[in-house]
Amino acid sequence: MQYSQSLTHRPQLSLFQEALFGSNVAETLAEPVTAQSNSVGTQHISELQLNASASNYQLLLAPILRELSTNSGNRWITLVAPPDSLNQEWLRQARLNRERIIVLQPRGAQSALELTCQVLSLGHSHTVICWLNDIGNLTREALEAASSQGHTQLLNIRCV
Repeated sequence: MQYSQSLTHRPQLSLFQEALFGSNVAETLAEPVTAQSNSVGTQHISELQLNASASNYQLLLAPILRELSTNSGNRWITLVAPPDSLNQEWLRQARLNRERIIVLQPRGAQSALELTCQVLSLGHSHTVICWLNDIGNLTREALEAASSQGHTQLLNIRCV
């Protein structure tokens, strides 16, 4: 059943298709994804659920971050409240373009959700990556509104 669910969210693939499949497959998938996106509406939120240990999900996450960090343009990737294992040392070892990546932590009483919405709405990043579990409908609507306002993509990573 999970396979059929992923087909319904196919418009989200456009954010990661080049990083995961390379440009040849990305060109092949571009037209159907675009056509399906237009019929579904603009979606700014993608989710990645990882069933892995910290070292294993880092191996899965590194190529995605590498591709996104080399994205042209003057906007960044912002990591909001990443796990402790995704620190500056790991970014360096993974050979990511650290000049294009900002790592933010909530301060004081601010939650990771509030910080994520704030960063999304500002629009300084082309992609915001956060680690929020169990996103409900109200949370999803708030994230979608903020990402639409800032013309920013959101990748939420759930580690289970």
